[in-house]
Amino acid sequence: MRPIKLVMTAFGPYKKEETIDFRKLNENRLFVVSGKTGAGKTTIFDAICFAFYGVASGEDRSEAKMLRSQFADDDTHTSVYIEFELKGKTYSVLRQLGHVKEGNKSATGEKFEFYELTGDEVIPMCETFKVTSVNQKIEETIGLTKDQFSQIVMLPQGEFRKLLTSKTVEKEEILRRIFKTTVYKSIVEKMNERRRSMQSEYEAQIKERDVHINNAKASLPPREGSLLAEIFQQDQFNSHQVLEALKQEIEFYKNEKKKQQSLLDIEVDKLKVVTESLHQGETTNGRFQLLEEKRNEKIKLDDMKPEIAEYEKKLTLAEEANRIEPYEQHLNEAESILKEKSSNFQDKKEEAEQAKQNLQSNLNEYKKEEAKKEEREQINKQIDHLQQWIPVVEGYENKKLEVANLATESESKNKALQVIANGLEAKVKEKEKRKLFIKNLEDKLKGFNEKQEALLNMRDQGKVLKKYMSLEMQQQKLEADKKELSENFERSNNVYKDLEIRWVEGQASILAKHLHDGKECPVCGSVDHPKKAIEAFDIPSKEMLERKSSDRDELQNQLSKVNANLDAVFTQIYECKEEAKALNFQIENATVQYDVLVDEGRKLKEKVQELTNDQKELSKQKDLLHELEVEIDKRHLEKEELIKITNELKSKHTIEKSLLKQSIANIPEQLRSLSEINKKLNELHVNKDRLEKSWENAQKALEKAREIKTTAETNLNNAVTSLKEAEEKLERSKKTFNDALDKSGFKEREEYKQAIISEENRIKLKEKVSTYVTDYATVKKQINELEEELKEKNLVNIAELKTEVNNQTEKVEQKRTELQKVSNFLDRAIEADNRIKETSENAMKTEKEYQLVLDLYDVIRGNNDKRISFERYLQIEFLDHIIQIANERLKGLSNGQFSLVRSDRIEKNNVQSGLGLDVYDNYTGQIRDVKTLSGGEKFNASLCLALGMADVIQAYEGGISIETMFIDEGFGSLDEESLTKAIDTLIDLQQTGRMIGVISHVQELKQAIPAILEVNKTKEGYSSTSIHIR
Repeated sequence: MRPIKLVMTAFGPYKKEETIDFRKLNENRLFVVSGKTGAGKTTIFDAICFAFYGVASGEDRSEAKMLRSQFADDDTHTSVYIEFELKGKTYSVLRQLGHVKEGNKSATGEKFEFYELTGDEVIPMCETFKVTSVNQKIEETIGLTKDQFSQIVMLPQGEFRKLLTSKTVEKEEILRRIFKTTVYKSIVEKMNERRRSMQSEYEAQIKERDVHINNAKASLPPREGSLLAEIFQQDQFNSHQVLEALKQEIEFYKNEKKKQQSLLDIEVDKLKVVTESLHQGETTNGRFQLLEEKRNEKIKLDDMKPEIAEYEKKLTLAEEANRIEPYEQHLNEAESILKEKSSNFQDKKEEAEQAKQNLQSNLNEYKKEEAKKEEREQINKQIDHLQQWIPVVEGYENKKLEVANLATESESKNKALQVIANGLEAKVKEKEKRKLFIKNLEDKLKGFNEKQEALLNMRDQGKVLKKYMSLEMQQQKLEADKKELSENFERSNNVYKDLEIRWVEGQASILAKHLHDGKECPVCGSVDHPKKAIEAFDIPSKEMLERKSSDRDELQNQLSKVNANLDAVFTQIYECKEEAKALNFQIENATVQYDVLVDEGRKLKEKVQELTNDQKELSKQKDLLHELEVEIDKRHLEKEELIKITNELKSKHTIEKSLLKQSIANIPEQLRSLSEINKKLNELHVNKDRLEKSWENAQKALEKAREIKTTAETNLNNAVTSLKEAEEKLERSKKTFNDALDKSGFKEREEYKQAIISEENRIKLKEKVSTYVTDYATVKKQINELEEELKEKNLVNIAELKTEVNNQTEKVEQKRTELQKVSNFLDRAIEADNRIKETSENAMKTEKEYQLVLDLYDVIRGNNDKRISFERYLQIEFLDHIIQIANERLKGLSNGQFSLVRSDRIEKNNVQSGLGLDVYDNYTGQIRDVKTLSGGEKFNASLCLALGMADVIQAYEGGISIETMFIDEGFGSLDEESLTKAIDTLIDLQQTGRMIGVISHVQELKQAIPAILEVNKTKEGYSSTSIHIR
């Protein structure tokens, strides 16, 4: 990735739109970003990182909202646009922040765009420009995550040395993000979940097996000679013993079940015999009882014979009456029809008389209305005369209304003109007042930029003082540790020397015990031993001596580390003092200086904040003044236009008023009002409509009356005919009914009435008679059959048979209970055997799987001698490769003195190791912690590591093109020789085709590199950029 053009808008200290065209560097691939502190050098790198990933380059500026310029107008959105080249293709990215404008409640204006630029064509890289899709596509195109980009392309201020000096855990997190080894960490976590799950499952299965064993112990009774009972009485037993004993128990209960089943079958057969005898006896006694019931039933039927005879007689009369009933119905209908026809005749007679009278009345009304024909014609003539004047009067009234409207409009425009004149005068006064307010604000803001720059300088001084105080505290602690360790080492060394003397003397006394005259000494070879060593009794062991030696060495190592750390702190304190000199102040009493600086800074910050608010207010007031001037110009134009319109209205009103006077002279005075004409017309139309309606109604009423009279006379004639027919039908019906009574034997009509029974009651009587005859024959037959069946039989004693059956039933139930009891024990034993077998097999299988998972989990989590996990092992491979490439550059930068080595030492609290870094000093032949390097040495090592990591990532990712590197600060800690070599290294890198940008205050670096991107801070506080080539 190589940047072509960067455009920052309202970003950091850049107020409006700031464009950096990297093509102006020409062939210079190495350039310096130069400018005063706080001017916005690092902001350039932040803008590039923000365009690609939506965040700044440093962790302390990770909040995107902090990137908006404090100088930006409310209508200007914060955005970064970058064009860059990658693998021969050109792309552009636009990322715009949304912000809450004044008066709004929510942020607006957020925008994300990513295009490929091919000539004049712009090709979108995403289907939709959403933040997630744009971020994903940019990362895919560049081939680097934000963490990789910050580690190898853009090395942020304050985070440059993280990979070098961080602890193993921190390095692990860095390498995890860069080389994406998180998946292996998640594998360990999932494997641990699997291990816990398997362990829980195994323990649950063991518990389940034990529950089944305890259930077997509780559910199976102990019996004499039972192996299972003997095992359960033991304190310790296993599932195999229980299963073996359960086999014997199951066999015992199977045999016992067969025995109990045989005994039960014998008793059941006996029960069947006595039960059969009982059933036969109950059947015989039941038949005797049924015979007695049937005899009683026959007696009752004999008593009912007279009642049934009466029913038969009543039913015969009812049948005759039912045959005559239709003739009576015809007679009743004829009487009803005659009554109806008589009533209808009277009604029709009255209607005919009424129709005759109504016809005469309507004829009189018709003649009356016919006489009003001349009156109707006169009204029509009056209406035609009035309608001829309507157009003339309408024209007059329209002209009159137009004249009135012109007068009203003219008056309205005069009033509006007065309002505009008054408003214009107020706006002019407001303009003068606002100009005076702006002048006062401008006078107040003089010197604002100097105060703002002084505040930034104070902040830088505060950071240096705070760091210096922290280093002083570290120095005091390290000196105290050094003093304590020196004293402990001295004591430990004295103890060791004393112990060593005693051990040597002790060894001599032991040797002397075995020396004899005439025999050679194993040490000196002499055969004479005039002064043998005296035997010692308090001889220390060699293990004790070695332990004390180890303790002394450990204290010496700790003392060396403290000295190295103390040297490093002294170096950093010196660097702080140098930084203070660069900021034009001396560190004397840091604590007092810091407190004074904080107090002065707080006061200055309040003043700067007040002036910042005034500056915003000034910008706002200028905008308002401009708006006011535009408004005044607009009001002047409105006033002139209104004067013109008013004059035109007055002229038109005069002309139209004169024309109105001429037109009114031709209209009769009584007809000059259109409303009066319409009123008269309405009255005439009402009278006309009334007369015409009356004439029309009289005609229709006469016609209708004639129709009604004709209809009424016709209806009367029909009624006379219908009445005569009804009288004849009644006579015929009377004769037919009387003939039917005579034939049926009824003397009077009343006798016939009494014999009538409803159809429902006749059916009931028939059913009673029929049922009686059937029941009597059936009972008589049943009695004969039962007497024949029981001729040679007697009653049986049922009570004795029931007692015998009950006794035998109790014996059967007793045997069945004993069988069920044995069956239950057998089922329990079989169930226990199956469940214990099943759970034992499951537990063995789970235990085997659990052990396999546990072994695999221990392997990948680093439960080994070196405490290295599988993820850590992969990270070590990456780190070794990085170190190998970094050392090739570091040897040159350090004149062959230093090379980085990876440390395998186990860290504190037995945490995982393998990612620690030490430095091998070829001059002393010793390995020491990288933290003991000086500031310049750390910078060189960090630079080499970053370059090495860039090479490794480029090779690891495959196809990634890292053509650019940006380095923020760090060169100030280098001496002249180291600086020269660092510059040579950067020159070598840019000769490979990389573009390298460096932020630095070091003057020698600026002089050595001809291309400079200058960042200038204006008096107003915001910044601008320019590129210079020397």
